[in-house]
Amino acid sequence: SFTTFQRFHDAVNQRLLSRSGLVGGLTPEMIPSASESPDRPRLGRARPSRDLTASLRHVTREARSLIVGHAQEDDLRQRLDVAAPACEWTRRPIKTAWAYWQPRGSGRNAGTPVIRVNLALNAPIAQVSDELLQYLLWHELCHQLLPGQGHDADFRELEARWPDAAALDYELDRLT
Repeated sequence: SFTTFQRFHDAVNQRLLSRSGLVGGLTPEMIPSASESPDRPRLGRARPSRDLTASLRHVTREARSLIVGHAQEDDLRQRLDVAAPACEWTRRPIKTAWAYWQPRGSGRNAGTPVIRVNLALNAPIAQVSDELLQYLLWHELCHQLLPGQGHDADFRELEARWPDAAALDYELDRLT
């Protein structure tokens, strides 16, 4: 059963896409190709490195108010109460994603989640605002809050609770 028409609509569209073999649209973590956004500005490099840990702490604090009223609020609150994932820059700029969430694959901390943000976004604040980085971190934190759900309707609804989500999503699509 679907709690809203939007969730029903999303489920139908996902089913149609999966049967057609087509891939859905861009997500905040995906880097658009030059043909999708040919007039994007080029990013410069910031020195010293921007503090992602402080940004993630801010996002985690904001998350407490954003999950209020969500159908899974109690579960989400419990997941927020567990230690936040580590957050770090990628070693070098990558071409496949602006950021990604994943469990560590090896080492002493194997299995613990980490958010890695593309080093290309370690740019001057005039090009990549703190708000933009925080929105991207929120998107990745939503993966931890709703594990295994991908970008389904529930994920999208939670992600959209971030202030100015649509404008920040558009801003990410314009970066290069």
